[in-house]
Amino acid sequence: MTQIIYCPIIDPVKINRAYAGKPGKCMCGCSGKYYEADSPIVKRIAGYVSACENVEMQKSRNGGEFIYTAIIGGRQYTIYVSI
Repeated sequence: MTQIIYCPIIDPVKINRAYAGKPGKCMCGCSGKYYEADSPIVKRIAGYVSACENVEMQKSRNGGEFIYTAIIGGRQYTIYVSI
């Protein structure tokens, strides 16, 4: 993972899904929840990640998405963005 200071401005149309859950746990869904792009919660999670000053970024295994993660107040927020 690459640590970045600020998340770049992200076009909301490119957000595929989002995740909110316990940090440091697996992301299979047992310790958090995934939200599809059409959920209003995705926009809120994207706002949290974009406003955070400590964001980690990685490229997905298939290379089709950037994954941005921020830990805020004991919760992990992740957005998946099309390249």
